[in-house]
Amino acid sequence: MENPVSNGNDQLARAVQEAAREGEIAAPTGLIALIGGLENSLQALQNMDRANELFDALDKEFGFIRFSFWADARIPAAQIQPADQLRYASLLRWLIRELRAWRRADPRQDKLVTAFVVAQRCDSDNGLWNLLPNEIGENIDLLDHLKGMIASFAVTFEARPGAQVPIWEGEAVEEFKRADAEDDWVAIIRSWPQFRYQLFFANTLQIQAVRLLYRYSFARLVEGLASLHQTPVTMQVAGVLSAEQRLRLAIGSDNPHVQIAAMYRTLTDDRSPQKLTDLDRDLLTELLLKVANDTSRWAEWMKVFVGYPALQISLGRALAKGPDAAIDGYVNSIWLVPRPIQFNTSRRLVAECLREFRAYASSERRRALWTRAHERWLHWDFDRANSSQHLTAINRSDLDYAIVGYASECMDEVGREAALNGVRAEAQSLEHYWHGSFNDILGNWYRLVSKFQPYAHASYVVANDEDWSAEARIYFLIDPSVSQYILMMYNMAWPPTVIR
Repeated sequence: MENPVSNGNDQLARAVQEAAREGEIAAPTGLIALIGGLENSLQALQNMDRANELFDALDKEFGFIRFSFWADARIPAAQIQPADQLRYASLLRWLIRELRAWRRADPRQDKLVTAFVVAQRCDSDNGLWNLLPNEIGENIDLLDHLKGMIASFAVTFEARPGAQVPIWEGEAVEEFKRADAEDDWVAIIRSWPQFRYQLFFANTLQIQAVRLLYRYSFARLVEGLASLHQTPVTMQVAGVLSAEQRLRLAIGSDNPHVQIAAMYRTLTDDRSPQKLTDLDRDLLTELLLKVANDTSRWAEWMKVFVGYPALQISLGRALAKGPDAAIDGYVNSIWLVPRPIQFNTSRRLVAECLREFRAYASSERRRALWTRAHERWLHWDFDRANSSQHLTAINRSDLDYAIVGYASECMDEVGREAALNGVRAEAQSLEHYWHGSFNDILGNWYRLVSKFQPYAHASYVVANDEDWSAEARIYFLIDPSVSQYILMMYNMAWPPTVIR
């Protein structure tokens, strides 16, 4: 039985194959007549309501194409009948002929609009253009015209009109426009989620112009996008391409708006993160390496992208190969906050990234990252500078994997033992100093026990070759079986509960 999910694309491929043979040409006469009566057909294609009228006209003659792409467990895609399959091929012959023959002498661009409506209806899953013949790419008039059209893409971004629109919405729009104009990448990405589902969906003109140029003249697509400086527009462009395509586009472009849109859409699109291929991850790494050459922009990217699960493998590989300055940008982006010993997603994501980094990086580069992370971790010291932070249990940090790396690869056995003994000495002297409250001494105790953990785990993994994450292993400063007084004094249950 034919798989309904691929049914529409399979039938498109068969129709294109048939269209390559000599045969009847079927023009969409109803659509042509409707477009001929419009004052501005190109403008109509960019208006949702008017565009729907154009598609309705096409569907009156070729409605079977639309239904062939329905692929849902509840509504299987329709099987095109043999006679309609031949008409499908005849329509595609017309489309191919028009694209080959189109010239700028079409001042109203009615033929181009008609061709794009047909292409959009046949291109339900971004599968059309790779199937069409190479000869379309010989039409320089068409390619140059589309390059100029893409360079003119723009949006008018304003708050919704009306007295009932909340003040915050207008302020949010103005803040986003400011950030976009100033290339404030952190503010752009942090603000974007409140607009992404409300405003910016690519229209047929954008979708088909971008996909056609990607297929037939990648260089012209890059050139056309070079002058765009509105992130909403580049988000539209990135959204009409597959993950692989948009990442290749971002790598080929020097436009930072194109690059950040490609990264964001790849990491957040509903269909992309779960379906990234090994090639996609390689391209993500390549894009990260390109951005890493701009130290300030890399630091901003780390602030907004470092926590995305789909990025971790590619990020680890990029850190292994990128410029030295990339290490600081990454380490400084990790949010340091005391973490309970129970499972924590962000801590595991950092470990996933650094595990990949460890596999690809040279020993010198590993030591550089471990050292920078250790310096930051020591300075932070479980939020010691925050007088309102009182620890009441053993905690961890998102940088623990790197700290274990430092203790394993930058310290020898003598150094690790010295670090452990230093923490023990501080803990043993706690009760000899004045503390403002019981919470103070309790917090200091647990800060030291928490600091002890990665050093102790490093000593263990050096001898036992265990994973550096230490998700289910806890270490005590002294033997708890002979230190019941210490356990009672600091309200410390032993063994502590650990959730994997």
